[in-house]
Amino acid sequence: MNWMLFVLVAGAFQGLLLSIALLRKNHKNEKANRWLAAFIFVFVALTIGEVLNRTVEYHNKSALLFLSDWMIFLLAPLMFMYIKEMTGERNEIGAKLLLHLIPSLFFLLLLLPIYFMPSSIKIKIAIDDLTPQKDILSNVLSLIIFTQMGIYILWGFAILRRYSRRLREHYSDLGQRNLRWLHTILAINMALWILSLLQIFTSSDVISVLNDLAFPIVVYVFGYLGLAQADLEPVRAAIAEDVEVTIAASKQNDTTPDRKPDESANRYVRSGLTAEKAAILKQKLDILMLNERPYLEDDLNLRELADRLEVFPHHLSQLLNEHYDQNFFDYINSYRAQEVKNMLSNPTQKDESILSIAFSCGFNSKATFNTFFKKQTGQTPRQFRADCESKKG
Repeated sequence: MNWMLFVLVAGAFQGLLLSIALLRKNHKNEKANRWLAAFIFVFVALTIGEVLNRTVEYHNKSALLFLSDWMIFLLAPLMFMYIKEMTGERNEIGAKLLLHLIPSLFFLLLLLPIYFMPSSIKIKIAIDDLTPQKDILSNVLSLIIFTQMGIYILWGFAILRRYSRRLREHYSDLGQRNLRWLHTILAINMALWILSLLQIFTSSDVISVLNDLAFPIVVYVFGYLGLAQADLEPVRAAIAEDVEVTIAASKQNDTTPDRKPDESANRYVRSGLTAEKAAILKQKLDILMLNERPYLEDDLNLRELADRLEVFPHHLSQLLNEHYDQNFFDYINSYRAQEVKNMLSNPTQKDESILSIAFSCGFNSKATFNTFFKKQTGQTPRQFRADCESKKG
């Protein structure tokens, strides 16, 4: 299938261009993009190696065979590192980072004897590898590769869940900060993982074609999404700074006694927010929310509200978690939802659109508004308004 080889080569060329674009200096998310560029480059190297293996009968260049095969174990760790960098979990340097490289280095050692084999034997191995029937060793190796990929994919989803939780502690509007597109990338990786597993066990020509077609599409999607993202460095810095401040805060241990028995017990054990300080802060917060209504600002964040209260952000976060049983996102948006409910039930505003009311109350996203409102009331905004009108009618 020469046209399929052309697709793979075209995808590889496209991947090289995207890798170069991602490595541009002074680009937003520069550090994270280095990991994504490395991921795409390895993808390209593996594809070129596959093309060389499939065409070995035509070029007979044994020195080019299997050169990039060991890189297969780099794909999952590189994607994992990219996700960590994008979510603000800075990547480990040194021994911990090397742990992720051990499988690929071990595989490289296993391949060394093949690199020094006579040309005729290497070519025969490559040709045999193209046959649908694989030996037991090949199948075992494939299962090891896909086990590694599966573990890293699940690990990546866990990091994104943790990031989403932290994000809701700091922002009232998630917007482009939520990294939903990274969930998409992981889902695509999982789909490729499933396709590859099916190819091992079925040797289906259809699955093989789908695998080949997926490559240029995946490379383009990954590269485009990486280049198109907003600069999230301020978000990562805010989250990282708050974590560091919490750890390095006052060594007092008399945190508020009415704290609920959850993970916040460890999180705030050294925060220095005493019961007396918490009571004063709670009173100040209630007065501020009643008189100034800061929740009407569409992109209010934890630090801005803490500055108005003249307290540390982590103390305000602790207060919300322990005394209101809410994170910052839920706390602010519950006020916004209540404001929307008041306006929707007001007959003088029956001609105003629901969306304009939502935006005037501080919501900055239709999707966020609809989801949060239904979570709070059990009704869609339209149902709530209709219910109010029927009661008054």
